[in-house]
Amino acid sequence: MPTVPARNGLLDLAPSDPDASARVPSAEEVAKAVLDEGRLEALRATELLDSLDEEAFDRFTRLAAALLHAPVSLVTLLDAERAFFKSSWGLPEDEPKNREAPLTTSLCKHVVAAAAPLLIGDARLDARFQDNPLVRDETIVAYAGIPLTLASGHTLGSFCAVDVVPRVWEESEITVLKDLSAAVVAEIEFRPRGGTIRDRGAASGEPDRRRESRSLADPRRRADGDGGARVGGPGSRATARAAGAHLLHRSAH
Repeated sequence: MPTVPARNGLLDLAPSDPDASARVPSAEEVAKAVLDEGRLEALRATELLDSLDEEAFDRFTRLAAALLHAPVSLVTLLDAERAFFKSSWGLPEDEPKNREAPLTTSLCKHVVAAAAPLLIGDARLDARFQDNPLVRDETIVAYAGIPLTLASGHTLGSFCAVDVVPRVWEESEITVLKDLSAAVVAEIEFRPRGGTIRDRGAASGEPDRRRESRSLADPRRRADGDGGARVGGPGSRATARAAGAHLLHRSAH
């Protein structure tokens, strides 16, 4: 199966631009992009910050984890101070503090700055992340993030998958992430404004599957390609809950 080569463990992709990996945003460019007032206003207008879980988004992170065999998948929205997880697969459930992380540990901010996919085969080889505690303790080793860009051109965050071992992201996996991120953007663009998440769910007749979807994140289990789960043995990459717990709790240090 075709694979996408990485340069020093890193690849930034832009549509029809094979040289995009040579253009890596500087720290100043990252900060400027994240703090752009037009982008922040577009983000606030979605009314998604600090909103509850929704199956409309959870189905996409669940699919990404299953199809890519990744222990963690996130729909991440970046405001001026934090990364808010609108949806997640693999993070510990039922803890409000596990729905956000500081910008200092976020790899998604680089996706926002470049407004292009960011594929990292091994973050430990990338100088930008040498001081990141999540990379140092190998909570994040491989990362694939696709920008969530509105029709207005504002990039709100990233749809990403995380692994705790090095990997070469295959073209088919990139396609899956791009398709799912496009579906997330469509959900954001066309969702009704106003009212509560619960009101919208009741109006659509959509059941609340949060408990059902999180119940598969057993410490020994990992999503497989057909949407089920398999028990991880001693040699497995990592468990969803273990990786997710480190992702959140280590980011605070």
